[in-house]
Formats: sequence, structure tokens, C-alpha cells
Amino acid sequence: RHILAAYPDARIHVTDISAAMVEIAQKNTANSRATFAVMDGEYPVRDKKYDLILGNMSFQWFSDLEKGIARLR
Repeated sequence: RHILAAYPDARIHVTDISAAMVEIAQKNTANSRATFAVMDGEYPVRDKKYDLILGNMSFQWFSDLEKGIARLR
């Protein structure tokens, strides 16, 4: 909700590796500008382009940080 408020013109794609976390986020964020998906941040779906990627408490779980960030880039 805070990200949606900070970027009022943006469409937000919310992801987590945990289906349960995605479900909780979806229940707590009723907004037509937000979409939700289960995704491993280290191996993002490559058919989408993003202007900005935000992460919280995720990089420490990457098995290869340098390659994971390169894939995000």
C-alpha cells in the first residue's frame, strides 16, 4: 500500500517466492493498479520490463547475488 501511495501513476507487480505471502499481500491490497504473482526474485520472469524494482529482505537469500542482480537488470 505504501508503494502504491508513493507512486500514484504506477502499475505495481507484487511478487514473492511464497504463495502464502502473495495471498496475504493480495488480501491486504485491494487496488486495480496492483497485480500479484509467485516468483523467485533471483530468477525473474523475463517477458516483462520494469522501470523500478524494489526489494525487501530478499538479496540475502540469493544463491549467487551477482548473477541474480544481473538477471534483474
